[in-house]
Amino acid sequence: MTALSAGVASGGVMYHDRSTVRAGHGAGTAAWGPHLAVLILAGALAVGAWLRRRRIPFERRPRGLLPAPLGRSAC
Repeated sequence: MTALSAGVASGGVMYHDRSTVRAGHGAGTAAWGPHLAVLILAGALAVGAWLRRRRIPFERRPRGLLPAPLGRSAC
């Protein structure tokens, strides 16, 4: 919770100290590459969790997909 508070506080300070003049687009500042990498990583994790869940017998399978890597006690 402390990291969240620090992030909100620093974001507020940065927003407060911003310039009133809108900055133009700079060459090479597109963020599609990192976003594509995050999309691929999230997709791979979701498919991995789905495949792992399919290997578990139905009667021992956790109720939801999110607690599947955590074990039965998380359900």
